[in-house]
Amino acid sequence: MAIVLCILGVFCVFYGVTVMLVGSGTWFFAVWYVLAVCFFAAAGIAHADVWPLVPVVIRRMVEGFVALCLGLVLVTQACALSSFNAQGEDDLDYIIVLGAQVRESGPSAVLRYRLDTAYDYLQANPDTVCIVSGGQGPNEPKPEAHAMAAYLADRGIDKGRIIQEDQSLTTYQNIRNSMQLFDADTARVGVVTNDFHVFRGVHIAHRQGIEHVCGIAAPSNVWFLPNNLLRESMGIAKDFAKGNL
Repeated sequence: MAIVLCILGVFCVFYGVTVMLVGSGTWFFAVWYVLAVCFFAAAGIAHADVWPLVPVVIRRMVEGFVALCLGLVLVTQACALSSFNAQGEDDLDYIIVLGAQVRESGPSAVLRYRLDTAYDYLQANPDTVCIVSGGQGPNEPKPEAHAMAAYLADRGIDKGRIIQEDQSLTTYQNIRNSMQLFDADTARVGVVTNDFHVFRGVHIAHRQGIEHVCGIAAPSNVWFLPNNLLRESMGIAKDFAKGNL
């Protein structure tokens, strides 16, 4: 058991480094280092065989906490995966493309997945209007919406079909601010985001009062999917606690 736990710890360190080197704009990669420390500590305890010597009350508290965390992750992962392959509907009135990291060179890989999916949809549905939503984070050279609009226009989408919402800094704000641009009671709306993020985007939209909304899932990088899904678990839990879902 100690060897298995050590291997898991080494993997978490390696994986955390690969996530860190991508420069996603957040510190979430540190979670993998925390998990590595936990695995190494558990390996040490297992190797020394001292767990049975720990008072029963403390053991039960630790085991209960671990079980609670695992249960929360499993439930939120099930939620995220339930919308993983959302295809949306044809001839929607609007699609909202949720923003993500923008660099000096342009949209990040995660954001390009979303924009390319939006481009394909707009090409297939010429009457649909596109809302690109995203403000400017402290580590971004410009508002995400501006970079997103330029990317779509450069690919040939008519600028008249693109509306920019450039104030949002969270998924909740993306939806809340975008819905001010159309009649939420009558408009048929699609939320375009990466597969792991669709559940939260669509359910926030429902909660905000958009009557007819569906998800349109963009792909994501398979290697970074564990990181994105774990981060999404925390996002779902946070928005549920805030009453946004």
